[in-house]
Amino acid sequence: MVWSVALAAAAYAAALALAGGPTDPAAPLVAAGLVVAAEVGQWAVELARPAAVDRGIVPRRAASIVLLAGAGAAAGAALLLVSHAAAGGIFLTAAGLVAAAGAMLLVTRLARNP
Repeated sequence: MVWSVALAAAAYAAALALAGGPTDPAAPLVAAGLVVAAEVGQWAVELARPAAVDRGIVPRRAASIVLLAGAGAAAGAALLLVSHAAAGGIFLTAAGLVAAAGAMLLVTRLARNP
């Protein structure tokens, strides 16, 4: 499962590199789609194993996947906005670092609370 998502991401990166144009504004949505594909694929693998599953876990897990993908897309969009801003200097660099740190903190928090 991991390899299929990694290959899809590599194909997207190769297509962007070969196109040679500006940064793709849809990149955060592609990344969110890849996260959803990986999470739902892993979830399917887990559900294939016989185990007792609490009925409440399904909506909570679905919500956490949607929130994780949405937070990642929002963080990616924020980073794209910062990277496309006019010539910035130290303040834009600092804003980018804060946005990246916030994204990592959010992803870590969501990963700990499934």
